[in-house]
Amino acid sequence: MDFAFMDNLPLVFRNNFLRYFELSQYESFRSLSLASQSSAARAQKIADGEFDKSSVGPGIFTIDRMCRNLGCTPNDLLGYSTPSSSAPTAERIGEPTVEKLVQCYVRSAGHISGFSDYLHYCQIYDEPKDERIFLKVSGRLALASRAANTTDVGYLQDQFFKFDAETRRAIYDGQRTAWENGFGVEAVFLNHPMPERGKRAKFDFLRAAFKTTMADNSKGLVVWCTVVDQ
Repeated sequence: MDFAFMDNLPLVFRNNFLRYFELSQYESFRSLSLASQSSAARAQKIADGEFDKSSVGPGIFTIDRMCRNLGCTPNDLLGYSTPSSSAPTAERIGEPTVEKLVQCYVRSAGHISGFSDYLHYCQIYDEPKDERIFLKVSGRLALASRAANTTDVGYLQDQFFKFDAETRRAIYDGQRTAWENGFGVEAVFLNHPMPERGKRAKFDFLRAAFKTTMADNSKGLVVWCTVVDQ
């Protein structure tokens, strides 16, 4: 058993909880708590780390209800990202298209809540600056997550720095343009070795990016990619 992982489990749990909350349609921890039939302050206490050293935690039934509302499973929060047949609303709704995402963007006036049906297929980034991009969350059905077989933000972020200079510049420019203009759509070709995964990411894809107001009123960039059939 990996005891080091067990020691970090509360932090892993809390960080994943915050990421899924940011991907959700809820505008406050209170609203999530009430929707989950829990005390109004329960989700806020989880986010603040009040249960990190608790011997009983926030309660398995409470977490199960919150997960259902966040579109994830308890395993997702614990870091065991095995897709569940019961929770993901994404499969029921279907994969987004550029047209659908533009509608989400326009109808929500650029608010993250407007994208809630499709965030499992997307990634969220902070503002690109100094020729770098900054990944915050990668949905489990996002193209990058599926290509790498992981939603680990650290791993996926590191891949950017392994691209050649031309590819890094193209990715950065695309995000920067979307950030400055509010949104952007472009075609991209990727040919990137991933030796630690025993594969090479090689495909043409379409990328759509939308500057979005997040639940805490900060700004983020919602990015969706799809492979272009040859």
